Amino acid sequence: MRFTLLLALLIAATGGGVIGAWLVENSLLAPATRPSVAAGGQKEKSQESAIAAGVSTSASSITTHSYATAVQVAENAVISIYTSDADNQGNRNYRDFFGQANPRASGIGSGVVINSDGYIITNYHVIRGAGQIYIGTPREQNLTAEVIGTDPETDLALLKADLKDHHPIAFADSDALHNGDVVLAIGNPFGVGKTVTMGIISALGRKDVGISTYERFIQTDAAINPGNSGGALINTKGELVGINTAIVSNSGSYQGIAFAVPSNQVKSIIDLLLTQGRVVRGWLGVSIHTAYIEEKSRSHAEVVGLFKDGPAAAAGLAPGDLILTINNTEVADSSAAIDLIARIAPGEPIAMSIYRDHKVIEITAISAERPSLAE
Repeated sequence: MRFTLLLALLIAATGGGVIGAWLVENSLLAPATRPSVAAGGQKEKSQESAIAAGVSTSASSITTHSYATAVQVAENAVISIYTSDADNQGNRNYRDFFGQANPRASGIGSGVVINSDGYIITNYHVIRGAGQIYIGTPREQNLTAEVIGTDPETDLALLKADLKDHHPIAFADSDALHNGDVVLAIGNPFGVGKTVTMGIISALGRKDVGISTYERFIQTDAAINPGNSGGALINTKGELVGINTAIVSNSGSYQGIAFAVPSNQVKSIIDLLLTQGRVVRGWLGVSIHTAYIEEKSRSHAEVVGLFKDGPAAAAGLAPGDLILTINNTEVADSSAAIDLIARIAPGEPIAMSIYRDHKVIEITAISAERPSLAE
């Protein structure tokens, strides 16, 4: 039985080899190694011939990553802003941009057209103290703009100009952003004209940066320089995700850390400025900072100072008090406390749980209107 099986295998192997040799000889079957060698050789010869003829062989197989469509969607909504000092000091940047002299121009920034009525959002610090505000667009380069309202505490300002060819930007939901998302910054750095830079979102919800009172910044590594302030930070669809506001730098120029006000915060401020011309916030009349409580292994807001005759002083708060909750919402740090108080309309109660002398006590103050920081 074993001999018969071995003989059958030997015959099959020999027969297979003979049949295979015959097929190869008659070009009906190629050796197993031949297709890759032959194809590779043929491909190399074809490429060499194409290169010699000056023809590219790889263009159709390369996938390009371009954000040109996003830029085309958004760039016409971004305008350049030039301002004059109230004391009429001159600046050559206006001449460089507009091609004509204006001895009053002295500031450079950017802005974003937000609707078809010619409203423009920018940073408050771009137009602060300006005697005149000039708008530059691709088609209209010597318009003036009026200030509709400002909010220094988020560093935002709303302007209006008589724009004849509007290209308002679409807003994205900034709460849907993630670290690592690609973003593009469009603005007028150093007054050289409209410029696009690319980066990613480095962090979200940055606070305690020291730029403005109410901070929830988007951090990005897209290149931002002086003149970019007030310009657009957009996503890859060309939608606004933030208003470029500031950089962290030892030199005054881009060093990889830039901050933008999130679009959702921008939108809420715009709504208030359009309806009221200003932003009304609640005020407790305290100076606070973040303090870590060892025995609770967590942070709260500590009162370090009181405004004379302010709501907190009238309610009996004292320096050293720790604010644990505000209107039943737990307070994680000083930024959270400031934000919670701001949302309480003037005249409404501010109910607080306070930690004092190892005891928790309840104190209620009446919110007042937060004084404006506008100059």
